[in-house]
Amino acid sequence: MNAPGDRPRRKERSHEIDLRPRSNRVLTGVLVAAIAGGARADATFTDPVGDQSKPTAPDITGVQVANTPDGTLAVRVTVANYQSVLPPLSGVVIGFDTDKNPATGDQGVDAALGYLVDPVTNAGTTLLARWDPNDEELTDVDPVPSTVAGSFADGVVTLTVPRSELLYTSAFRFEVVSVAFQSPFDIDPATDFAPTDTTFWDYDLVLAPATLSESAPTATPRTPVAGHALVVSTNVTRSDKSPTATALRASCAARVGATRLRTSASFVPTTQPLALGEGKARCSLRLPKTARGKLVRGSITAQVGGATVTRPFTFRVR
Repeated sequence: MNAPGDRPRRKERSHEIDLRPRSNRVLTGVLVAAIAGGARADATFTDPVGDQSKPTAPDITGVQVANTPDGTLAVRVTVANYQSVLPPLSGVVIGFDTDKNPATGDQGVDAALGYLVDPVTNAGTTLLARWDPNDEELTDVDPVPSTVAGSFADGVVTLTVPRSELLYTSAFRFEVVSVAFQSPFDIDPATDFAPTDTTFWDYDLVLAPATLSESAPTATPRTPVAGHALVVSTNVTRSDKSPTATALRASCAARVGATRLRTSASFVPTTQPLALGEGKARCSLRLPKTARGKLVRGSITAQVGGATVTRPFTFRVR
């Protein structure tokens, strides 16, 4: 049995790297070959000097992780043996276990972010991949969103990415690996794993307090009918959405004239493509037969933690 934070040792895999122009398949090859504890914002991790598999691999000696209140993540990877430029076909890849579940993704890795040097242009390229459960592999995101960036200067690879591109994670495990290929078809690249090839570091984002918003309420049926059931619903959006987000609570009230109606509230989470803690707040009620031609008025409230949002509604009853 592996110790907490450990991962099964990686199996040997052969691969080829497609270096077609504008292709992000370089990352797929690197990830298949190379990517297989608690912290808060502004965390620093260290890795031993000179522990690469071969001297040509960038020697990772330190990793700094920080995030902004809105969830933009910045990772700075310090390498000891290259200061001004990285060699062609070398770079750094970060594997993220976004749900802290070793049973999902590629041996736990659900998303990956990389900075690699193109062998033709010698320019650095930022690459992103996410786990595709249908194909059961890490799949390149192409084109890479403009909000994702990478650079190398003074011995430091800097990668930034919003958490929305990392499946809205708010706490994750991660590993960093440097690679250096001799050729596009090198099946045994030089590597340096940090912390090791079987373990992860942990990081928890520190985000701004959650805020909620609701869309304009809609009625089902569209025109309420006296003596019949009515469901009023609104879409709830949250700033702290996450696959592990705490469930929202819904409540509601309604009346016709001065008569308060019996209501029941429910919340239906979004299920496609991910359950991110968002969904529909619903208010169910039955209109009295005497409500014909009158207005039914009410409100729907959604709440989580210290965040609350209330949206009023008014419909004419037929």
